Amino acid sequence: MIGYENILLATDFSDHSEAAGKRAVDLAQRFESKLTLFHVVEFYVPEIVPPRWMDAIQNEGLDVYLTREGQKSLEEFAVRINADTVKKEVVASTRNATHGIVNFAKQQKVNLIVLGSHGRHGIDLLLGSTANGVMHRAPCDVLAVRIDS
Repeated sequence: MIGYENILLATDFSDHSEAAGKRAVDLAQRFESKLTLFHVVEFYVPEIVPPRWMDAIQNEGLDVYLTREGQKSLEEFAVRINADTVKKEVVASTRNATHGIVNFAKQQKVNLIVLGSHGRHGIDLLLGSTANGVMHRAPCDVLAVRIDS
């Protein structure tokens, strides 16, 4: 059996992402692997900025604000999946999540990426998804945990 030494759990905090998170924690324990929880904050300079973001944007920049909020969400997510002691990384990107996940995996020499997949068909499949993009561009194995919606 192939051993995975460096596992990356990519999450978007969606309602069903805990299933993928728990699978990643289980695999890391079984293989005695390093596990990193990872989230990409996609940000674009919007034409209309939500009022709750205005002070933060003016004081520190949108990317810093969204990264900090993503880090808080990642910490909370880690507790829910019993992974509060593992490494957690949040990256802000003006590109898509697929790009952020694949680049991080290359930089960190990850050999398994775990993420949730809704298994959509039709127009959603044509437009693409993060899971589909990662599966086709990753430098390593990818486990897409099926999430029934």
